[in-house]
Amino acid sequence: MFDTDLQFVSLGRDRWVDYAQHYGDASQIPPEWHNWIHKIVDTAPTVVPLPRPKYVIQHTENFTGTRKAYRPYNTTAPKITAWEPKPFKRV
Repeated sequence: MFDTDLQFVSLGRDRWVDYAQHYGDASQIPPEWHNWIHKIVDTAPTVVPLPRPKYVIQHTENFTGTRKAYRPYNTTAPKITAWEPKPFKRV
């Protein structure tokens, strides 16, 4: 994406992501790598892994707008029913 010449380094564009999938979604970046991309830490998580508390769940990307999105099961009857026209017989 970006070259590592001085023009881009001076703008803070010396770290970037090459997404494995065809679309680039920021939620695909795990929190450890987010720290490195935004220069919160200086070393990549592959060099010095961050300690992970026991209560933290595994990272997953945001599936909103995809087929994997969460859809709740609805058990209540609809309050509004769709109107279906009743055709009359023509004489």
